[in-house]
Amino acid sequence: MKPTLGRIVLYVLTAADAEAINASRGDELTPQRGNRASEGQIFPSMVVAVWGDGENPAINLKVQLDGTDTYWATSRLMSDDKTPGTWHWMEYQKQEAGAKEWKEPNPNVAYQVKADLSTTEEAPAESTAPATTTEQTPEELEKLKEETGF
Repeated sequence: MKPTLGRIVLYVLTAADAEAINASRGDELTPQRGNRASEGQIFPSMVVAVWGDGENPAINLKVQLDGTDTYWATSRLMSDDKTPGTWHWMEYQKQEAGAKEWKEPNPNVAYQVKADLSTTEEAPAESTAPATTTEQTPEELEKLKEETGF
């Protein structure tokens, strides 16, 4: 799984992050309020930039803190061991990715959607099914339904 813009992940605060957050909350010019931040706290974060295409690209995050403010964490890497200064996937995201790995559709292959809309499958290379038009008889439509499974 690779991070993409807008995706929510979990970020682990460093001591420097916590210090910066707490300092900004005490500033009279920025009336931010929230619970005290500390190293190791984990917060939901939105991916706002992805740097590179590799297996573990650096990403920028908008960290949603426990308060009225957010924190901009820049150029952070993923780590499953939850090291401060890194991000990781939520458990359900890992489970979904393991259950069904997303494959980009092949633009050169025709796909048909099954009636339950939960999966797709490749259509036969040369479909002999006639196009559905208002000119087809009810018998032709019924035969087409049986052939296609719709």
